[in-house]
Amino acid sequence: YGGLFMKRPGAGAFRKFSSENSSLTTNNIYAVHNDSRNNLWVGTQYGGLYRYDYSKSRLEHFAQQQLGNPFIWDIHEDKAGDIWIATYGDGLWRLRYSQSYLPEKINAPARCFVTLCELSDGRILAGTEKEGLVSVDPITGNVELVSTAEGLADNTIYGILQDDNGDIWIS
Repeated sequence: YGGLFMKRPGAGAFRKFSSENSSLTTNNIYAVHNDSRNNLWVGTQYGGLYRYDYSKSRLEHFAQQQLGNPFIWDIHEDKAGDIWIATYGDGLWRLRYSQSYLPEKINAPARCFVTLCELSDGRILAGTEKEGLVSVDPITGNVELVSTAEGLADNTIYGILQDDNGDIWIS
């Protein structure tokens, strides 16, 4: 809840990014992800999505018109370089790299997403709070919901991991 901090190699002190000295509208940071193209993505609690511009050494509010200022719980980059955003209350979003990260809302049967995981077959699994597990095939666009009706012990999913054997672990 105190903002975002960066420490460069060899630097003695941390640099603080906050609503007082940067474009952040809130100091509540919930997700950070450095993608394969050296973009640092920052997700906030009801302050939206930010991207750090290394050439200008500053945070920039990203796609606020399309995304608004959702509560972003998790950020993930898939094998294609697309960025997935799990929001709490505003659904699941995909930023397509091939379209300059244009936001696309996924038509999913849930709204309160908290975690993301990409499986070895390319599907994105998205865990929710009280709404089950959502599977998205990025190629076909097929979306499926798995819940207690299909055997989950609970409809709240906080962690997802696929191990080297292909087993999927859910907490």
